[in-house]
Amino acid sequence: MTRLAGEDRYGTAARIAAELPTAGIGQVAGVRTAFLATGLRFPDALAAGPVAASIGSPVLLTDPQSLPEATERALVDNGIGQVVVLGAESAVGEAVLDRLSSLGIGFTRLGGADRQATAALVADWAVMHVGFSGARSGLARGDDAGGGADALALGAVAGLRGEPVLLADASDAGAATLSWFAAHSGVVTGIDVVGDDRAVSSQVVSSVVAAATTGTAPDQKGTGRLGVEVVGAPAGSEALVNVSGPNGFYASSSASGTLDGLAAGTYRVTAAPAPYPGGVAYADSPIQDVEVPAQGMSQVRVAFGTQVPSTTKALPAASVIASGADPAGRPVLSLEPELSPSIAVGDILAAAGGTGLADGVLGRVEAVATGDRTTVTVTPVDLRDAVPVADFTVEARGTMPDVEVDAGGGVDAAAAAPAQTAGRSSLAVGTVLKAAGTGTSARWAPSCGPATTVELKAEIAADPYYVLDADWNWDGVEALDIGMGLTGRAGLSLSGKGKLGCEVKKEQPVPVQLPSFKFMVGYVPVVVKPKMDMVMNFKGTLSGEFTCSNSATIDVRFGSRYRKGEGFRGYGDESHSDKLTCTTGGAGTAEFLAGPQVDLKVYGVAGPRVAAQVGLSAKVQTINPRWYVDGVLAAKAGLVVDLWKIKSDYTGALQLTWRIAEAEEGGIDGVCDGVQFCRSVASVDVDGDGSTDAVGLVGGEARGSTTTVRLLTASGLLVATVPPGPESETWPSGSSWYGYAQIDGHPGAELVIGSTAYSFSWFFQVLHVRDGRLVALPTPQSEAADDVEWILTDAADEPTGDPMEDYAGRTGFTCLPDGTLETRLASIVGGGDHWETYRTQRRWDGDRWADVSTVTGTAAAGGLPGTWSGWSCSGLSRLP
Repeated sequence: MTRLAGEDRYGTAARIAAELPTAGIGQVAGVRTAFLATGLRFPDALAAGPVAASIGSPVLLTDPQSLPEATERALVDNGIGQVVVLGAESAVGEAVLDRLSSLGIGFTRLGGADRQATAALVADWAVMHVGFSGARSGLARGDDAGGGADALALGAVAGLRGEPVLLADASDAGAATLSWFAAHSGVVTGIDVVGDDRAVSSQVVSSVVAAATTGTAPDQKGTGRLGVEVVGAPAGSEALVNVSGPNGFYASSSASGTLDGLAAGTYRVTAAPAPYPGGVAYADSPIQDVEVPAQGMSQVRVAFGTQVPSTTKALPAASVIASGADPAGRPVLSLEPELSPSIAVGDILAAAGGTGLADGVLGRVEAVATGDRTTVTVTPVDLRDAVPVADFTVEARGTMPDVEVDAGGGVDAAAAAPAQTAGRSSLAVGTVLKAAGTGTSARWAPSCGPATTVELKAEIAADPYYVLDADWNWDGVEALDIGMGLTGRAGLSLSGKGKLGCEVKKEQPVPVQLPSFKFMVGYVPVVVKPKMDMVMNFKGTLSGEFTCSNSATIDVRFGSRYRKGEGFRGYGDESHSDKLTCTTGGAGTAEFLAGPQVDLKVYGVAGPRVAAQVGLSAKVQTINPRWYVDGVLAAKAGLVVDLWKIKSDYTGALQLTWRIAEAEEGGIDGVCDGVQFCRSVASVDVDGDGSTDAVGLVGGEARGSTTTVRLLTASGLLVATVPPGPESETWPSGSSWYGYAQIDGHPGAELVIGSTAYSFSWFFQVLHVRDGRLVALPTPQSEAADDVEWILTDAADEPTGDPMEDYAGRTGFTCLPDGTLETRLASIVGGGDHWETYRTQRRWDGDRWADVSTVTGTAAAGGLPGTWSGWSCSGLSRLP
């Protein structure tokens, strides 16, 4: 007798899995496969039993919130490359899936609205992926009272016969089970009902037979509709989309269509991997939850945007027992044959780990030698070679490790400051950086003379996170968004004394090792190794002395985004809060930047790399009796993908400056006194009284932020707000402030504030003072008196094929010397062969824009003047 037992149910399942012959573990699409179900309830595992038995795969158990050690060890020891996860999130949670990804194991979730729907999903998956015919099917009791005994006994026989097992309650078949038999009415020729009438009543059997015979699914007694659009599935693929929802609803289809008569509620749309003759296609969003109203129609789009060819093979970490390199430097792997897939020259191998492979490997097989071990030689390739069509998004978060680095050292004074004069000829820069889980600090003490010192201390404590959003196909890279972010705190303290006549500036990168992270593209594991350099630089001038300290909390995300046909664009979003104290007794400036510069390398060999800097700096201007301190949160990013011939230099992802503090008396015009984050932007007569007014702004720098405009006049303070439009991008300049100009022909300048920015169109509000208030001037582009959005568009000079851009056309404004305003509009018409143009002059009469004249015309496509779009008003840039 042999007892198969572990310390608990999870260990027992793992012990049973160990009885399977290692070389004979079941494979699906050439990848070793296991089934994973919750260990707290039985129904999900029941449905998987026959399928697992038919191909020789283990059924393992998990806690809903964490992967047990015994289960993890069984997955690794058996070289499992992908897992079929049974049940919804309440049965197997996201933390378990995250752990699978970190092990380099792919997964497919089969989880319906109830246990019958999950069993139906498993049945359809088995028909598609492991050769079950569905001609003969099992039916067993699956409710809690029945304990699953009958279904458990049927499992082995059903597996040998290749028949799926559906579940029913003792007195109710369940809508999902009936729907499954109705959908297979032309296929099912026999049903094995397990148990007597007490287990599965004759009424249940009759309803199942009727569904299988007539093909009639249960009436949902609703009027809701759900349109399902299936796109991107390769030719010859077997795409299968399942929908489950309220009242046990279940339906499956391989093509686009509409489901009618649905009850209101949440419906789960599940897209299983779709085999095709050359590999397997994966849906961008394999599980989507859609709300269907009681009346009306909802839509869901299932896009198969990732294709993994059968010649791309994942190596389990346990299969790599040694690694090295040949004389040419190519990786050489020694593999355990029983744990490895069949390998041929020309295949691409992806390994997320293994002996000597901390960064994994991705390479094309150049040579294969077999024996007690399989030895393969590979040439590193790019991820696009392994997965030629892909659309995926991944986010990962890391933590700064505990590490201390001493980067002290001197610099040559003449090289650092060649313009120094006698008496200030010595320069020593010492740097100590400590990077730890609690923070990263740096101390600088540059000296430009015996009696002059400037000391600065800085700290950044943060957890970095990374974002990779990729979309490519056979024709090239469509889109790539790669960036990173930091959340945490930053602090600065600066002090200076003496006379600093030279500028001290040095950049000192200090390496900080960060842990790798892994994610899955289909069943292909991807390893990303971040390499971070902490970059510090300081510059300053000083006469006298000052002491300032600042602390801030930050949350910033930044990076570089590539779009085919558009090129690169930096982006950044932030939030912060700060506290500063400062005492002064001299004049000077001091600036400091400390932050990470990051390389992200795929498999440690090739792939996308983002070089980025982010940090907090303080610019201290001390000119008595007026002084101020500006804080700057800055980020810039560059993107390089060598093998894809993509390169962008540093782009200004984010440059946010705010006034931290200033002198209580004198100030810088007073418009920002006592207002956090306010910045002075202009001095100009706005109210028309002949005296200069001060303009200050709060906000308008981060994407989606409201701009508050402050106008300090001789009569007092006026305030107006300009809200952002929906889904507005960050303004190209980094600020919504655009400038001022004479626009309405009346005394006083108008203030132009950006509200919404898109790729080829921009929305503005124009503010002026009327009746003692700062208000928005209505746009001359509309008859509505409450329409205050001034719109500029700068579409391509010839048709682009993009209906939105072609419809937008080109618009512009010209401020004429006599006080009238000309608006310009050009629209592509005639099938795209010419423009229709309109020039209208209007005059503001105090209540509305009155038409003066209109001139219409035409211009050939490609022949419109480049200056047609944008502002033509003194003081304003033509386009953002």
